[in-house]
Amino acid sequence: MDSEAVKDVPDVIFDIVVRPYQYEPILHLARETSSEEEDSSGTEAPGDVNIERLGNKDWCDCGQCITMPTGLESKCCQEIQQKEHMCDEAGVQCITEHDFFIDNCLRRGVVWVSLLEFVQQDGPLNDNEPVHEAYRYCSYHRFSRLVYHSLPKKCRKVHPSCVVKKIREAFPSEYDSYTGFKYAKP
Repeated sequence: MDSEAVKDVPDVIFDIVVRPYQYEPILHLARETSSEEEDSSGTEAPGDVNIERLGNKDWCDCGQCITMPTGLESKCCQEIQQKEHMCDEAGVQCITEHDFFIDNCLRRGVVWVSLLEFVQQDGPLNDNEPVHEAYRYCSYHRFSRLVYHSLPKKCRKVHPSCVVKKIREAFPSEYDSYTGFKYAKP
């Protein structure tokens, strides 16, 4: 490069204030919970919602719900907008009575195929991990797929109490201990 070309370039002043993470969302710390089951990798949102639903089933419109340990989990299938056309077409009051739910979420062979896919993606199950816990996880996942069709990664929905009840009946915990709904880790 010749010296005249270098002289034509203006001096640049690098007096820039860099503010990293300026537009990043604020992380709200969450507390751990040990209530019912959805998936054991996550946290519950701070504060409970629907506390007026605790200890009763007045909020249930399908007649199949059970009382849940948190207000957040005290949800009826009738509150899910996506299921309305399914239940209306099939003539059932509760989504757990729908043939699609029974065939896709409660049939051991169907859930087993989902478990094989889960193992292929996430690696083999731990020897200490109860197989019924994995079946429940896959069954909850199949329910989400059935009702919501697809959810973005780390976007979890609270399953209705009646759905949780039926899946637990189909794949019970050996020690009657369940994890409960937890939000995905950020």
